[in-house]
Amino acid sequence: MIIGGGLLAVLSWSGWFGSVDPWRVAIILMTLPNLILAWWLWRRIRATGAPTPSRRGLRAAVRHIASTRALALHMGAGVAVILLIQAGAGWAPSVLNRSLHFAPATSAWVAGLVILIAAPAGTSPPVGGWIATSPGDGESRR
Repeated sequence: MIIGGGLLAVLSWSGWFGSVDPWRVAIILMTLPNLILAWWLWRRIRATGAPTPSRRGLRAAVRHIASTRALALHMGAGVAVILLIQAGAGWAPSVLNRSLHFAPATSAWVAGLVILIAAPAGTSPPVGGWIATSPGDGESRR
């Protein structure tokens, strides 16, 4: 997001996209690399030919997950949490733009910096444990 915000700022200042709204430029900037990657992967997969069938693989793994209720619920919950976090992170620049009236590039920079700092801090054992421990648990925050 930080690189995208910087690129959006440079392209907005340069006038390269003319009078196109910055949010449309952001969609173009996010879509183009993914289309190039999808095309490259499609070419690579097509060049290798069809894989030989085997008992072990993605299909067998999906069947195993689906047949084990606890595992399926666990995987579903994990997917839901990741989806919520990614959706929130994806909308963060837009929320900053609309609520605090930041420029689109500034919104992307701020959201990117928050994610860059908060994501590793929240998953590190000392910080994540401190955040997860509430004062009512009887444990003191260190």
